[in-house]
Amino acid sequence: MFKIASWNLNSVRSRLTHVTKWLKVRQPDVLLLQELKGTEFPFEVFKSLGYESVAVTQKAYNGVAILSRHPMENNCEGSRRRRFR
Repeated sequence: MFKIASWNLNSVRSRLTHVTKWLKVRQPDVLLLQELKGTEFPFEVFKSLGYESVAVTQKAYNGVAILSRHPMENNCEGSRRRRFR
């Protein structure tokens, strides 16, 4: 079974501990995050848990990310769109 989950974080910085604990227990194939509220995204933290990630960030509000245990391809161009494998 392929597991997909979505989470409205309301700040990735504030919820990082909760997200990492949840990922270790639930281990979804894909996690969609919204309301990141910041320009920095912890790509390395998620990579250490076995997830590739792509994020579009925005200062103070908004921002989305996709975490995947499977290879992804980022087809977006722009300074705030980053991929970490």
